[in-house]
Amino acid sequence: MRLRRWYQSLVDREKILLLVGSSLSLLLLLWLLLWQPLLSSNHQLQQSIEQKQQQLSWMQQTSTQILELRKTALPGAGGSIQQRLTRTASKLRIGLTRMQNSNDQKLKVWIDKSEFNQLLKLIDELSKQGVAVDQLHIQPLPESGFSKARLTLVSS
Repeated sequence: MRLRRWYQSLVDREKILLLVGSSLSLLLLLWLLLWQPLLSSNHQLQQSIEQKQQQLSWMQQTSTQILELRKTALPGAGGSIQQRLTRTASKLRIGLTRMQNSNDQKLKVWIDKSEFNQLLKLIDELSKQGVAVDQLHIQPLPESGFSKARLTLVSS
């Protein structure tokens, strides 16, 4: 009631000024509370998209380089998993006890006695030739530095 009386007591010019000022204040408040945060969020999302696109581009270039390097870095890695394993094991003088093909992509291998360091070298050499270890079970033997191993190898 008091507010209405006060408003009616104003001169027409003051009423117009009050309405225009209130409208502008309301618009400014809406802009500050709604529109500005939306613009800010949109700007941050745009920056994030640009960063992700740059990262994707870098990953694609790196992937291409990796594929090219794999092709050139594996000159002696031809043949099946079994051939690569046999060749590498004989080079490292590791005696293979048993081999069993699970399918075209997997090979189970048993090694009854090997120096642990030689076993690690075998795994490293095979990984360089594109053969990964899927499963590995190592048991130490009573003789110091020697172990018994069972591996499942897959072509990567």
